[in-house]
Amino acid sequence: MNFIFNPFNPGTADLFQSQQFHQDELNKSNEAEIFFKTLWGDNPPDKGFIVLWTKQDNRSYFFSLNQKQDLIRKVEQLKSMGDVYFTVGLQKEELPNGKRGTSETVIALPGVWVDIDVQGPDHKKRNLIPTMDAALDFINELPLKPTIIINTGGGYHCYWVFKTPLLFSRTETRQEAKARSENFQKTIRLKAQEKDWYIDNTSDLARLLRIPGTDNCKSFPARPVHIIDADGPRYTPGDIEKFIAENNRTKTLITPPAAFQPLKVETVPVKEPDTVEKDDSDNINRKVVRELINRCDFLKHCRDDAAALSEPEWYKMICILAKEYGGIEAIHELSRPYPGYTKEETRGKILNAQEGCISPITCKSVREIWPCQKDCGVTCPIHLKKDILGEMGIQDASYTAYQPAESEKDSDDNFSDMDLLKERTPDMLFPWDSLPPLLSASLKDLAEDMAVQPEMCAVTALGILSAAIGSNIESVEAKKGYKAPVNLWTAILADTGGKKTPVIGRLMKPVHAIQKQLHDEYEDAHKKWVDRQKNNQDSKTKSNDDPEPKFQSIYTTDPTIEALIELLNNNEHGVMLNQDEMSAFLLGFNKYRGGNGGDREQYLNLWSATPIKIDRVSKQLYVYRPFLTLLGGIQPGKAKLLFGEDSFDDGLITRFLFYRNDDIYNDLTSHEWRVEHENLWARLVQSLYNARYNPKLKLKLSQDAWNIFMDYENYLTRRKQFDPGKFKVFLPKASNYVLRISGILHAVEAAISNQQMTSVVSAATVNRAVNLVNYFLSQARKIIELYGPQKPEIDLNQKHVLKAIISIYNSKNNSVLITEEIQAEFNSSVPESVQITNISSFGSLVKQTLNENKIKFEKKRPKINGKDRQAVVLEKTAIKAIEKLLQ
Repeated sequence: MNFIFNPFNPGTADLFQSQQFHQDELNKSNEAEIFFKTLWGDNPPDKGFIVLWTKQDNRSYFFSLNQKQDLIRKVEQLKSMGDVYFTVGLQKEELPNGKRGTSETVIALPGVWVDIDVQGPDHKKRNLIPTMDAALDFINELPLKPTIIINTGGGYHCYWVFKTPLLFSRTETRQEAKARSENFQKTIRLKAQEKDWYIDNTSDLARLLRIPGTDNCKSFPARPVHIIDADGPRYTPGDIEKFIAENNRTKTLITPPAAFQPLKVETVPVKEPDTVEKDDSDNINRKVVRELINRCDFLKHCRDDAAALSEPEWYKMICILAKEYGGIEAIHELSRPYPGYTKEETRGKILNAQEGCISPITCKSVREIWPCQKDCGVTCPIHLKKDILGEMGIQDASYTAYQPAESEKDSDDNFSDMDLLKERTPDMLFPWDSLPPLLSASLKDLAEDMAVQPEMCAVTALGILSAAIGSNIESVEAKKGYKAPVNLWTAILADTGGKKTPVIGRLMKPVHAIQKQLHDEYEDAHKKWVDRQKNNQDSKTKSNDDPEPKFQSIYTTDPTIEALIELLNNNEHGVMLNQDEMSAFLLGFNKYRGGNGGDREQYLNLWSATPIKIDRVSKQLYVYRPFLTLLGGIQPGKAKLLFGEDSFDDGLITRFLFYRNDDIYNDLTSHEWRVEHENLWARLVQSLYNARYNPKLKLKLSQDAWNIFMDYENYLTRRKQFDPGKFKVFLPKASNYVLRISGILHAVEAAISNQQMTSVVSAATVNRAVNLVNYFLSQARKIIELYGPQKPEIDLNQKHVLKAIISIYNSKNNSVLITEEIQAEFNSSVPESVQITNISSFGSLVKQTLNENKIKFEKKRPKINGKDRQAVVLEKTAIKAIEKLLQ
């Protein structure tokens, strides 16, 4: 069958750029060209490169100003993928993909600029300019009129363009330009501060800003970035310096090459005692963390601008400090100046960071959200700790001080292993930034139309995209022996009336369209074949030279296992089994042979896409590489019945990706799925189905992608020993699903960007897949909750708690055991991925362990160094009982 659109094949119609996402699309089509011409003038520098950068895949594209038309065409192509940025300063040379250069490698500037954010859903800071009109009034009140004003959809970018671009022939010239940029922005920011408004410091010479003619995709619906004014006067560097001097007669400004000090709305540094004794663990913790903050420019920024820190910067800081001794206390102190600070929200972020940040945060990832220009000689901020400890005379291996208490309040004694699992696998919001922005926008738009949670649409869409891609991708391979197909089994858990069937039906419309065309083509071909048979007297022609056409299917609804295998045999692309209600399907295993057949085993094999062979008296069936996708709905009340205990034993339940609705419903409104969004979805499904590769694509991970996958696999392996039995069986399949989802995202990203699909999967794509799998693990935890508390006799967590108690008791020979000391001993004996840094949660685990194993104890709160501490009192008889239990 042939569809018009197929972005995988060069020369076909442009699938996504042909859609009109805004009514003024034609009017703004030349805005990027007008903007760059106004910015750099008629005689731009013949050296240096503008860098285009796309946030969603961290890719960079370099263009000289002599390649203006190529630059504009690339902007037009990239804007369909989401947010597109450019570097204001020209970079000296092209760099490997993903790198954009720094302020030190900028060789030319077109002027100075300011980025003014306005309060709204995109911006977390509370003291921004309240409205777009107020921001425009503020701009118009400035003594210098901007040359260019850009509406970014969430604020304004203003440029004061030089009459002649400023070229840097010497380091001193660059330092002067840097100081000028910093002083200019500080002048503007101080004017805003007079009105109690905050403007970010964006003065670094390698600053990324938005391009007019593209879209701001931070939230839905996407908003156009467009020019408000491009006819303002031009200036000389002397004009800018005069403006700075006239408006700062009483203020101290930057002199080159001094470093810029951010405006301090309110500074609350991490407190430190005046003296630090080496044997005082708490003080050592504070000193190390404080020194770490002093040495890392990003952490200093988080301290000095704490009252107006952006959410990404705040969370990055938390990820850096969350696993450090003394880090939790510092996080709260750094977070407290923010007007919307709550201890509960901060604690939740800390727990998310402790679980979600598998590897140390790198300086590279920090620079993606904040312009750090300092070279500290390390790749991760936390690596600065090694020198700090060395200067203090402390060996890193011996640095095992105790984590300060997160909460001084006694915890609930009714602490179960599911509570512990919630700490390690907390509820997660769906990671929308793991999907291409246009796809996310389309699915959110559909959710608003149908008054459902957007996550239901996203999970359903992933299953359908898997079926559309089918066997076009043979496998995604991490390394030899670690590979997976891209078929997904997805299940939507929602009660009757939860709209799971309408959502599936709406997103299945493109699949139905494909099936109808396949049916029509078969009917036509079969009719012609029948006519040929009637006119042909040679019976051999029928079987040898003119075989009967086979009916092609993309999906089925209720086949027997034999019929399904036959469908898979006739449809190399693969088949989706779509069930509005999976209840009958799951209960119906073996129903055609009284429970004596092997349907269940066959389906388990089909998930793995391994060769399948069925021998019957009447026929033999064999498929070398079957591809089966499952999609359907389940009522939560029936899940426990449908997935019995044996589902955990043979792994049936772990093969599914679940979404549980949690009885959350939205009000129905008059909103309808926008035509362009519905068309995008239909054409995406069609194009993925149409793609044909011979041989089939075998995707491999890049080296960086492999490192991410390896870290995640090792993390899951370490966790498996400690998690409750019903949850731990999901973990081996999780890394397999990372490969599957990586392949799907790789194909979808290529289709939406209208590019040929390569055979190498990037690290960014694998990282997005890991985020999605973490989300599905949090959903799996919700499914397990349907089965009630898990009560193993004594699990590894409890064993390590009891061992820690014995160790502390033997070292102190004291019946009063401080919970923090037990916690430190416990954390030193288990993998980092299962350590418990929250003292409240750990205290609950200690009490649960002692209660469940019938160890007599008393709770106590002794005062140590002036502070109340949690403790348990255990007599010798209790210690002997623990020792006996551990034997």
